[in-house]
Amino acid sequence: MPGFSISKTMLRPRTLFAALLVLALGLPVEAKRAPRKMAPQPRVDCKTLSDSLIKLYDAGDPTYLTWDFSEAKCDSSQLYQAYYYQGIGFLFISAWKEALYFLTAARAIGGPKDEEILYHLWTVYRKLDRYPEMERLTLELHQRYPGSLFLLEILDQWKGVKSPSMIAWNYTAKAGWARNAYLDHLFSNRVKGESNQKRGLHQFRETGSMSLTSKWDERVLQGFQANLGGEYDFKGLSAEAGWGVGYESRRPSTSLIVTSGAQAILVDSNWNLAQGRLALGYSLNTGSGWNMSWNASLFQLSSQWQVLGLSHSQALLFSDFILIGYVDVQKHWIEVPRDSIDLTIDTSSFYAKLGMDGMYTVSVSITPYFSFGRHSMGIGPTYYVARLHSSGAFSDGEGIDRTDWQHSLSGTASYGYDWRGWCRFALSGSYGYDFDNKANTTAYTTKDVYSVDAGVSFTF
Repeated sequence: MPGFSISKTMLRPRTLFAALLVLALGLPVEAKRAPRKMAPQPRVDCKTLSDSLIKLYDAGDPTYLTWDFSEAKCDSSQLYQAYYYQGIGFLFISAWKEALYFLTAARAIGGPKDEEILYHLWTVYRKLDRYPEMERLTLELHQRYPGSLFLLEILDQWKGVKSPSMIAWNYTAKAGWARNAYLDHLFSNRVKGESNQKRGLHQFRETGSMSLTSKWDERVLQGFQANLGGEYDFKGLSAEAGWGVGYESRRPSTSLIVTSGAQAILVDSNWNLAQGRLALGYSLNTGSGWNMSWNASLFQLSSQWQVLGLSHSQALLFSDFILIGYVDVQKHWIEVPRDSIDLTIDTSSFYAKLGMDGMYTVSVSITPYFSFGRHSMGIGPTYYVARLHSSGAFSDGEGIDRTDWQHSLSGTASYGYDWRGWCRFALSGSYGYDFDNKANTTAYTTKDVYSVDAGVSFTF
């Protein structure tokens, strides 16, 4: 139908979705993973197991690092001792993320070695370049153990620690090629600033970003976007709010016409000052490396477009491998004022499409994600389906009530290389097929779709 293609594009940039999802979900949970089991543990009571651990620790035998004490019916003091020794063991072999996991677990239980655990955690965070956590641990050690020799050692080591700015800055440049006209020859530049504050289990995050996009074969300024947002986290619960403004330059006839000129459906008179987002979420991590998260969000893409979304993801974490599954369901409310229609256009199907008053979308993906030192790679399929309902009337009074279906199946691959701690290169590609079924028809129209994008990001 005329005017139909751009709404598909703006609603589901599926050619980039899976790759971004892998990176968004994979990185935050990786630091909380437990080590992969490598050898069976003795099937004895917890006390015997704990005594064996100490003997192996003293002998320098790392076998105990693979034991799972959470399944050995241990009490809190026994778990505290086991997690302490396992954390120290991983610290000795420079397995920083595993050491962080077990030392944090021991700290959460609490016991006689808390003073030393705080020092070891500080050492781990230094190796991971986690400056805010280092500051908080130093303050806690000073408050709880003001005469600690560990505190003196930390204060001495601070001389060699480079203090980052209060705000972490990130710049990303990305170029894309795609079958879709809206994403083809698109070049974007994005600057993002983020600040974090944490006190105990409470964490606050504020973000601000600005991006410019251009079509290098058409115009220098294709679009502009700016966003401000804040997030609060507590024990896996999160609340998020954001506001944004955007500008979209007038486009050729492939866009949806809502006034006498061409413009994108996401904007009002090219400028869009009514963007917003509210979200509530919950994330759960288990000691075996299983992460589950739920999220409910309400978007306002423009004054005539609101979206309610519900999503669920699960990630199973191994030593160098993450398996991520994701399901997202959305309800869209779209209103296009009838008095804004250009009545000089005599196209009945186009007139009907402007009456689109309801839409549901579902996205499902599963992605194995691998990491090998500085290299990371993800590859997996994504399925998308949309149900669109249109209603209205022609000039002769005849009513319109129709339902269209859209299906898409694509595979996406992504690759990332961390050249330095502050520089990352990324490459992603997608290929698949669209299957569209118009109302009152049984046949599907098929079209192949693809996209490739490459980018680099710098973090300061």
